[in-house]
Amino acid sequence: MTPIYVFSFSLLLFLSSVSAIPLSSGLRSDINRISSFGVVEYPPQPLRYEVELMTGSETDKAAILTIEGVKILGEVSQSPRVSVNAEVWKKGIWTTAYADNTLGDRYAISCPNEETAIQVSQLANNVEWVGPLLSGTIYDGVPQPPPTGLWRPFSDDSIWNTKIPANAKIHPNSDKMIAHLKSSSYSDGGHFSINIYSWSVPVYDAYADTPRVTIYRDDGSVYYTNVPMPKGAQADPQEDRHMCVVDWDNKVEWDFFNLRWEANQWRAHLCRPWDLYGSGVNPNRVWGCRGSSVPLLAGLIRPEEIEAGVIPHALVFAYWLPRRGWKVYPPAATTDGKSDDIYAIREGARIQLDPNLNLDTIPGLTRAGKIIAKCMQDYGIICVDCAGGIPLYAENPLGRETDPWPALGFTGSVAKPIPPYFRVIDYAVFGAVEEPF
Repeated sequence: MTPIYVFSFSLLLFLSSVSAIPLSSGLRSDINRISSFGVVEYPPQPLRYEVELMTGSETDKAAILTIEGVKILGEVSQSPRVSVNAEVWKKGIWTTAYADNTLGDRYAISCPNEETAIQVSQLANNVEWVGPLLSGTIYDGVPQPPPTGLWRPFSDDSIWNTKIPANAKIHPNSDKMIAHLKSSSYSDGGHFSINIYSWSVPVYDAYADTPRVTIYRDDGSVYYTNVPMPKGAQADPQEDRHMCVVDWDNKVEWDFFNLRWEANQWRAHLCRPWDLYGSGVNPNRVWGCRGSSVPLLAGLIRPEEIEAGVIPHALVFAYWLPRRGWKVYPPAATTDGKSDDIYAIREGARIQLDPNLNLDTIPGLTRAGKIIAKCMQDYGIICVDCAGGIPLYAENPLGRETDPWPALGFTGSVAKPIPPYFRVIDYAVFGAVEEPF
């Protein structure tokens, strides 16, 4: 699905009529609530934008058409405009402040790139660029439903949501570090697999009516109280027993490590709440639920992203032998690395697929594989844990009503054809430092 942007006067915008129904069970049905704008096959077509102009503002319309490559595809509709709290809008969750009776003309516009779209917003007198919209819902109550389109956790300027700059500096030991990655045990020569149904993370939604429980530590002492726990929630079946609950009302991500029902209690070795729209970075040297103590949602591939055709954040990976005793912060607040090789990749380091690689020339690379490869080029992949092989992580569908992955042609091997043309980005590019742990 192509990114869609909304331009509006005084932050008044149209919202699509896609319905979003909270599920009190916590089971996610987002795959059935994707934006009605449709799915766009890779590679993306020219960006489509929606523009709302004040009634009768033909001058603005004419000005837009002077920009090279911009086409007005036609008027989409006329409908009441809705005022939306700007801060809530930026976070991707919509609440209705009020709807007035003023009608505006809404147009579909094709722009060749985002820079052109920004130029549109600057040139037209009565148009303001608000930000991306893939779908939206006018929702008059609480709890608020999760966003129904392409949503990502954490702030837009988070290290997770920041693209690698063009011509970014490469780490001076990049070649030797990538060679270590390729040669480590179970690495398949640098070809990535994807953990989906095991050694990954089920994600559950929580709302006002979701049961609240006390989480206990391994020794039976109280860890956290009033934690949302959807009925029937199940952690990943493997030893780490990871699970994540997204509390949409309180805007909190709850992470769990080794979560289980034991002695009539919910117990976890580690439990960590995160600000859903914060930095996504733990205080330094404070443990979280991964070896590097990053959030479980960070870098997780979700079905909505594969359907949409774009992953708008960095991915995460693990491998057998990250460097012992050294880490890159941010984002790695800790490390469980176990290699003493000085060229072992540090947890917290970001690697990038060669951005000049033509993805259409890679044999056997499917649409889903290209989406992942493009993300590797744009955002990169961050080392966060130890594991057999070199897996990426996709959402375990235990938290959904149905498994969406088969219909998307998504399997654990879709990234295998991506050639291992990787390099390590210099830590300073993202304001990070290597430090002992």
